Order: sequence, then C-alpha cells, then structure tokens
Amino acid sequence: MTAGASDRLRVYLDGSWYDLTDLKHPGGDEVLRLARGHDASMLFEEAGHKASTRKRMEKYRVKDKDLPPPTDVPFTEVTRNESVLKWECPLIKNWFVDPRDFHLSGFLFEMFMVTALKLVAFYMDASHLVCAVLFLLGQLWTPRVISFGHMSTHRNMFKHWAQAFLCRDVGNIIYGMPLGVYRLHHVVMHHTDNNAEGRDLSSTMAYRRDSPLHFLHYWGRFVGFVYIELPLYAIRKGWYRDASKAFFGHLSQFVMAYVAYGYRPTAALWFFGLQYLVMMTILMCGNWAEHIFIDPRRPFDSEGHTYIALDTPANGFTLNEGFHLLHHLHPKLHYANYPQTMALYAANIKGTLEFRGLDFFEIALFCFTGQYEKLAKHSNLDAKELQRRAVTQFDQFGKVIKAA
Repeated sequence: MTAGASDRLRVYLDGSWYDLTDLKHPGGDEVLRLARGHDASMLFEEAGHKASTRKRMEKYRVKDKDLPPPTDVPFTEVTRNESVLKWECPLIKNWFVDPRDFHLSGFLFEMFMVTALKLVAFYMDASHLVCAVLFLLGQLWTPRVISFGHMSTHRNMFKHWAQAFLCRDVGNIIYGMPLGVYRLHHVVMHHTDNNAEGRDLSSTMAYRRDSPLHFLHYWGRFVGFVYIELPLYAIRKGWYRDASKAFFGHLSQFVMAYVAYGYRPTAALWFFGLQYLVMMTILMCGNWAEHIFIDPRRPFDSEGHTYIALDTPANGFTLNEGFHLLHHLHPKLHYANYPQTMALYAANIKGTLEFRGLDFFEIALFCFTGQYEKLAKHSNLDAKELQRRAVTQFDQFGKVIKAA
C-alpha cells in the first residue's frame, strides 16, 4: 500500500486517492481507519451512499496524479458464509434484493412451518408435552432468527416492505422480540453510543464481566425495565416516534400474551411467556459475550471493547456473527463480505483481540468459570491480559473504577 504522507488518512476510491484526515464522518473515525491506505470502493458502495455524497467527496480528492494505486487484491470474489441451512425456497428467494441472501429463503420457509405447527397446537389446545416439544424445536431456529433480524435491520434485504414485515418483524414477534424494539435498542442506540457507560443502556463497561452475579444484574435490568428505559432514552434524544414504537411494541406484545393466556393458557405459557424470556436472555448473553473484554487503554473504541471469533461452526449457523468487530466498524457491510474484508484490511486491525475455534457463548462460559488459560490457547492474548480485560470496571468517562 502507498498513499503518500504517512500522517494523513487517505483512502483509494474508484481510481483516485482521497485525503479524509479532516473529514468528520457521521459514523465515526473508526470506519475511515479501517480502510486507511487501501481501496475503500467496496465499503463505500456497501454503505449505500447517495450521489450527493460523491459530489461532496470531490473536495477531498488528492490532486497529486503521481501517487500509485494501492497494491490490494481487487475485491471481486463474493465470499458467501457457509450456512448450515443451504437449500433455497423458490417462492421466497425472489423476495430478496441481493442473490447473496437467497440461501436465507430455506431458513425462512422452515421457520414458517414451525410457526404453523405452533398455531395448530394453540388452536387445538395442545398439552404441555406437545407445546414443550414444539417450543424446543423452535429453539433450533432462534439464533438464526436473531442473526437474520440483526442483519436485515441494518440493511434492507427485501424488494417490498410487506415482505420485510412478514419475514423480519412478524418473525421477531413470534420468537419473542416486540415490534419496534430491536432497531432502537441495537441499531440506533448500541451502534451510536458504542457500549459507552451512561449512554448505551446495554453497556458492559461498569460490570465485572467474568461474574455470573454481575450478568444476572445486567440481564434482570434489561428484562425488567427495558420497556421503560428504552422509550425514555429515545425521549431524551428527541426521538419521539421511536419512543412510541418501542413502548407500544412492548405493550402490544404483553397484550397478545395476556389475551392468548386467557384463551389457551398452556400454549401461551410456552409460546409467549417462555419464548420471550429465551429471546431476551439470548440477546443479553450475546451482547455481554461480544463486549466481555475491554481494553483499559481504549475502552470507547470498537477495537478496544469487542473482538473477532473465527473458525467456529456458529459463523455458519448464524450470518458470520463472529466477525463482530468488523460489524461495529462497518454496520452496513454485507455479512458475506466479512472474511475477505478482514483479509484486505488486516493491517489496519492488527493487534485487536481474536479467538479461533470458540464462539461467543463458549468464550463467556470460560470467563464465568475462570478458565483463562484455556481461552488463551484460542486467542492472540495471554491469560493474564484476558483476565485483566474481563474484570476491569469503568465509569462513564472510561476511568477505571475497579481492577483485578
């Protein structure tokens, strides 16, 4: 790579170098640092920038015509994640905008079939045994539902809003996620405030993250008060529409559960009550595990509070969720491009925390049980440093308030 002066933040875009040192990017400086000195054309396109953005970029174009292009390998090959559910449903796959998402059609069809069985059990007032079996069967799809909802909330996958509503929003409701909550909590709040204590309601900074008791407090606060805290968060920001969506989304979920319980209490207990608790628990376990190690030197940087988990089957069953650092740096990047993006920009994320052969939940379990030596065998950091990052607690200013 070469980009002229080393103290300047320059990226290569569509055949020209751009000096973005003084650019105040709305997504933060991290996304610019990711592509520093490299071809950023793919990242620019994936972000969905408008034509007006290209016009405003002209003032940052480097005039020096003698600067050679970067030595990157051209980003042309589509790296599709190895989905466990590989078959495609001919009817549903045509709803997707991007062919890279066609493989999700089979998963959605199977999710709808399981839901249909639940509806039959509800209508027939099935026994606890039948409802329990269908509930457990549905959990095979819950991680995939969360991952699909995650990625499709960040970037539109469907040709029509009704298709997105049916596949993403209705699917979320069936699996225990109230309508209007996930986008505000994750896309708007978590990615904007970036795990910062005092701003991000899901922040892990103030907790001792290897403590099951601290996690229980974290989980209890979310399950017990998110329907109050999240709307209030949006009101403080002046996002009244988002606040009303979150409040009435939760309210409608509770009303549906109450009505269902009055009509079919057994099915409602399994398909509404327990499913809601399972969804909330998985979401909080996932966020806790993804932000369980925080570097005291840079607690507010994505490179300092999250990491990458590679070579794990979970990346195939979900949509490459293990590349969580890349997702924080570039939320709209297509999950199929994570592996090649990491390879292309490896120099700019060198030294960040990485695990191989473990997924997020295994990493959290080893932390809870104090098995740092075992974690270190799968990591690029030693056991002592991993423990330091897991136990150090921070205040809202990033100051250490309690360390090992």
